[in-house]
Amino acid sequence: MKIPRWAVLAILAAGLGLRLWGIGFARTTPLGRPDEEIFLLEAMGMFNRAYRLLDLGFPEGFFRVWQLLIRLEHAVLQSIYGHLNPACLFALNPSATILPARVFSAVAGTATAGITGLLAGRLAPEHRVAATLWGMAVYAANYLVGRDGHFGVSDATLCLGVALTLLMCVRATEESPKWLLGAAAFAGLSFGVKASAIISEASYEVSMPTIDSQIVRLKASGADIFGNVDAFRENIRQLDLLFRIRWAGSQRRLRRIHHDPRRMHIRILDRGRNPVPEQREQSVVYSGKIDID
Repeated sequence: MKIPRWAVLAILAAGLGLRLWGIGFARTTPLGRPDEEIFLLEAMGMFNRAYRLLDLGFPEGFFRVWQLLIRLEHAVLQSIYGHLNPACLFALNPSATILPARVFSAVAGTATAGITGLLAGRLAPEHRVAATLWGMAVYAANYLVGRDGHFGVSDATLCLGVALTLLMCVRATEESPKWLLGAAAFAGLSFGVKASAIISEASYEVSMPTIDSQIVRLKASGADIFGNVDAFRENIRQLDLLFRIRWAGSQRRLRRIHHDPRRMHIRILDRGRNPVPEQREQSVVYSGKIDID
């Protein structure tokens, strides 16, 4: 059974309409998302100098997207009105400068809905038509996605890259490993448009007698949060070393929690690195079973 083209077009049109409709609510608050200003000002600065925010964790990719959109808008407006300075336009009418990036995010979010539908259809081949249409509809009309889908930030572009990466991975398992090249390309593009909070990572084999060296290396990176993902093993041997090396100061402690033996949530109380007097609480997820006082 073929997927009805009219249904696909109707869902995608509704998703795009929802996102474009949201731009109207942000029109009087051009800096509704403060990071819009970060992307805009740095993209403008890159016309005269090199990119300079990499040390803050921002990859260059989405700033280049912003710069391209500014160039396109400048070319169009200049052909209509003559000489025009983008910086002056931003000072006089911020919404006009931000609008192209917001429309770009709306289109990227709509495209992600389509990719999500294709992915759902491949994952449920026995119900391909229903899975495809529902996958598209859920993403296209999702409240959280639609609420932030109109801002000129990297979120929508990142989601599009991740969806394409997953689709390539599924096609690689179903058809040919050559699709992994596409998955790698889209994964790289995704990492290039979104800031990463991961400072360092390490892997280990379950047969290893100890993983002390990996944990010591992670501590040396300066990270203040430790997380572990493994194959639901009972043994969480790294916790003993975490206590012994007193990662991030002696103020930390682990609360005793009884939970599903396959999944363990541990609350870490961190006073040592918090610049404000109030106590900050963070969550770290471990796989396995633990009982700590």
